[in-house]
Amino acid sequence: MDFQLNEEQKSLKALAREFCKREFPGGPVSTWREMMAKRYMGSRERVPWVWIRKLYDAGFKELTVPEKYGGGGAGALTAFVVAEELTRCGGAAGMVARQFLASGEYLAGIANEQQQDEFFPQEMKNPEFIFASAQSEEEAFGDVIFPYDGPGVMKTFAYRDGNEWVINGEKQWCTGGAVADLMVVHARTDKNTPISRGQSMFFVPRGTPGVTVVRDNDIFCPHFLPNSVLHFENVRVPARYLVGEENQGWGFMWRGVFRQALCLYATDIGQAQALFEFVRDYAKQRIAGGRPIIEHGNVGPAVAEMGITIEAARLLCYRGCERLDRRYAEKDKQELAFVMDATRPFVIQSMVRVCQLAAEVLSGLGSTREAPLEAFLLRTYGMYHGEGTPVFRLYKAARRIDDFIPTGYD
Repeated sequence: MDFQLNEEQKSLKALAREFCKREFPGGPVSTWREMMAKRYMGSRERVPWVWIRKLYDAGFKELTVPEKYGGGGAGALTAFVVAEELTRCGGAAGMVARQFLASGEYLAGIANEQQQDEFFPQEMKNPEFIFASAQSEEEAFGDVIFPYDGPGVMKTFAYRDGNEWVINGEKQWCTGGAVADLMVVHARTDKNTPISRGQSMFFVPRGTPGVTVVRDNDIFCPHFLPNSVLHFENVRVPARYLVGEENQGWGFMWRGVFRQALCLYATDIGQAQALFEFVRDYAKQRIAGGRPIIEHGNVGPAVAEMGITIEAARLLCYRGCERLDRRYAEKDKQELAFVMDATRPFVIQSMVRVCQLAAEVLSGLGSTREAPLEAFLLRTYGMYHGEGTPVFRLYKAARRIDDFIPTGYD
């Protein structure tokens, strides 16, 4: 068991830190403010294209693209470390990077060789290439087999017509869907079987006839990509755009979704770390009663708890990364699924606790925009449901409790 990053990871972390200092000299708070100022702009206007280009030029955008296509070929832990550091030092810029770090890993996990040969060169050539996933619906959210694996929950349906698949339906909560160059769309392909045995996934490139944006959801947390409702009417895609096998989409998507989720958790922890450092430094400099408040009995322990809480969440995420990078195989899928289901509630509940402790220490300062607490609060509660609410994910973890292997027992 080695808790040290390797030399490549240390180098990339330092590179991310220097990149943020150079490109975002105003620090993480300034980038969150800039993103929040764009929240009511149109689908394309709100996207920070200049930031995306900078990330591309620095090599971060394509870091997880396989080396075969000219990318960095980074694994889960390396992507996590970079996403955390970019968020810690660059605030909202780290959220932007996370989208691309996650998409590279996701595509590599689900696309076959022919599909990768088609799509990865497009991503490498286009600095503004955006990938999105369309899964949730009005009555079918992150886990459509909860609590029962019934066939009628997901309404979007696809049928085979010669050498094409035809998709009809509507999708909710599609981050980036309005501006994506490529989407993966989840649809039922068998109306008579449970979702877990009758769902398929399809790649849908931008410009495919029949795809329309119904609206962009008005989300209060900082969001650099529009979160959209999409309508699919007789959308035809080539048969080669089927992901994996017909009716096997439910089991197949986990090859990519775990990596995608960990990149999200990295930005949670990176933002929490930046907030912790602000609170710690403030508590060391603020004098009350003739002493720095960090020496006060009610403040020092709160600051310490912030640091410990963040570190515990980080280590649990590292375990998930280790499982993906070193041990993942079909036989490990259930144990890995338990780790991921357990990680999300712990991370989000840790972030809520960090918010509470920061508000206690900062007191009145915490309510001002001089402090980074506002953006952290909005993001924590705005993404409270991301990848499933804590109670929902704990329910899923409970169903897999027999697959839990404590560290050191395997």
